[in-house]
Amino acid sequence: MDEDIHGTLLLPDKGFGSRVAAFQASETCHLILQLSICRDILEVDPANRQARISLVFALTDEIHEESGAFASAMEAMSGLETEYDRTYYPGIAWERRAKASYAAGGVGRGGYIYDWTVRALHLFGAAEHLRPAGNDDAILRWNACVRFLDRHKELGPKTEEAPEPILSE
Repeated sequence: MDEDIHGTLLLPDKGFGSRVAAFQASETCHLILQLSICRDILEVDPANRQARISLVFALTDEIHEESGAFASAMEAMSGLETEYDRTYYPGIAWERRAKASYAAGGVGRGGYIYDWTVRALHLFGAAEHLRPAGNDDAILRWNACVRFLDRHKELGPKTEEAPEPILSE
């Protein structure tokens, strides 16, 4: 390994691909560490709101790769104390599930993606009425879902019963 003039280790210059792979590996390590820290905090302080919310975000970041991440995120939300949190954060999970499924592509997912986004919309709409003064997060997320559906007019309600897609395939 080489060092720059400040003594910082540099990645070998093996082309763009090696740097991208290194960055992806660092993101994976960061996520694993974040999940571990959140779980450790919740083990000793189950009511720690920030750790629980961080865990939900970390788990929903994994929806595209880990088939059980959505269910784990929903389970982690059971410990949220306020009605607003128990309404808003499931909306986040449904929105992220829809967008991860859309990004993964595949036949037969459009109806699910639409339905999951609409479920997120309903939750954000309900959270808007429960929100603390000055907290516009639910409105902003609701708007993001509306824009997503507006950009992807090919999505629509399920027209027939099809098995729910597994995102990690």
